[in-house]
Amino acid sequence: MRQPDLQEVHHGGKPRPASVVEQARALLWRKAQMSQPDLQEVHHGGKPRPASVVEQPMWQNGTHPSWEISPSVKTSRPSSNSSAPLQCVAEAEFQHLLLPITYSTVCVLSLASNGVALWSCWASRARAPPVMIFIYNLIAIDLLFALSLPLQAVYHVRNNDWPFGENLCKATNALFLANMFSCTLFLACICLERYLAVIHPVRYLRLRWPLCRVLLSLAIWTVIGIGLLTIFSRSSVTSQFPNGNTACMENFPAHVWSGCLAGMVLASSALGFFVPFLTIVICSVVIAQRIVHLSHGSAQASSLRRHSLCTLLMVTTLLTLCFLPFHVIYTLHTLGRIGVLSSPGLLQFTCSAQRATMALASINSALDPLVYYFNMEPAHWKLSCCRTILQHLKCSHGASPTEEVHQKHDLEGEILPKARFQSNI
Repeated sequence: MRQPDLQEVHHGGKPRPASVVEQARALLWRKAQMSQPDLQEVHHGGKPRPASVVEQPMWQNGTHPSWEISPSVKTSRPSSNSSAPLQCVAEAEFQHLLLPITYSTVCVLSLASNGVALWSCWASRARAPPVMIFIYNLIAIDLLFALSLPLQAVYHVRNNDWPFGENLCKATNALFLANMFSCTLFLACICLERYLAVIHPVRYLRLRWPLCRVLLSLAIWTVIGIGLLTIFSRSSVTSQFPNGNTACMENFPAHVWSGCLAGMVLASSALGFFVPFLTIVICSVVIAQRIVHLSHGSAQASSLRRHSLCTLLMVTTLLTLCFLPFHVIYTLHTLGRIGVLSSPGLLQFTCSAQRATMALASINSALDPLVYYFNMEPAHWKLSCCRTILQHLKCSHGASPTEEVHQKHDLEGEILPKARFQSNI
C-alpha cells in the first residue's frame, strides 16, 4: 500500500489535482506513444503488420478481385456520392424480370428478321449494290448476337448468377460489345455512301469498287478485335458476389475504375459511338438541305435523294433510340465512379438506368432489317418474294412451263427496271 503524498494529506486524503505542467507532460507522453511502432510492427521488421482475415477486403479472399462492391466492405477509396459503397445489383432489382423478357423476345425477332434479310440478300446478290457488303457484316453480327441472348437471359433470371463458365462469359459480353460498336460503325459507312451518292456523285462513282468496302470492313473488325482482346485478355471476368452468386462482367471495384477501365470506357464510347453518330447526323442535315435546294431534276434523281434521306433518318432514329441512352448513361456512370461527377444520387440513378439501356441496346439487332430494306431497295425484296410465290404456285397448281416463262417475264419487266436504276446508285 502506497504512502499518501504530502499534498494528498493537505487535500483531505484525496489525490491532488494535476498541475498545468503535469498535464502538458502527460499530453506529450501520449503523443510520443502514438508515434512509436506497434509491437507487431517491431516483429515484422518495422513494417506495418499485415491485415488480419477480418480486416482484409472481401475481394482479396479469392484468386481474382471481386467485381462487386459489397455494402458490408469498407473500401479504401469510398465513393464521393455516398459514404457507403454501392452495389449496383441491389439498386436494379427490376432487371431480373425486364432483361430476360427483353432478351428472349429480341432473340426470336432478330433471328427471324435477320434470317429473312439474309435470304433476300442472297436471292438478289446478282443485282446487289456495293453497299451490301456492309449489310452482310451487319446481318452476321446481329445473328451471332441473337444466339448469345438466351445465355444472358438465364443469367438475369438466376439473380445475376452465371453458370456457364469463364469462357462463355467472355464470349457473350464480347458479342454484346462487338454488336454495339460494329453496328454503329457499319451504319455510319452506309450513311457516308448515301452522302457521297447525293453530294459528290462523281467521287462516289470512282469509289464504287467492292474492294474498298471489303478493306474498310476488315479495318473495322481489326480495330474491334484488338479492343476486345485488350479487355478480355487482361484478367478473369467472373467472380463471386458476397451472396455466393457468380458475377459475369459487372460491378468493378473502385481500384479498377480508377485504373485503366475508366479510360477504356470513355475512349470506346467516344470513338466507337459519339464520333460516328455525329457524322451520321451531319450527313443527314447536309442531304436534307440539298433536297430542299434542289427541287428541280428528273423524277429518278428526286427519288434517289428522298431515298437517301429516308435511309439516314432511319439510321439516326435507330441509333438514338437504341445506343445513345446506353452510352450517355454509361459515360455518366464512369465519371461518377472515378469522382469527376459527385452529384448526390448519381450512381444510384445510373446503376438502375444501365439495365434499362442494356435492354434498349439489344433491340437494335431486331430493328436493323429496316435499314436493310431501305438499302436493298424495295424492288429487290419484291422480286425475291414474287419469285418465291411463283415457285409455290408451280408446286401447288402445276403451272405449265410456258405460263411460268410468261409470268417471270412480266414480273421482271415490271420490277427490274427500277431495281437496275437503284442498284447503280
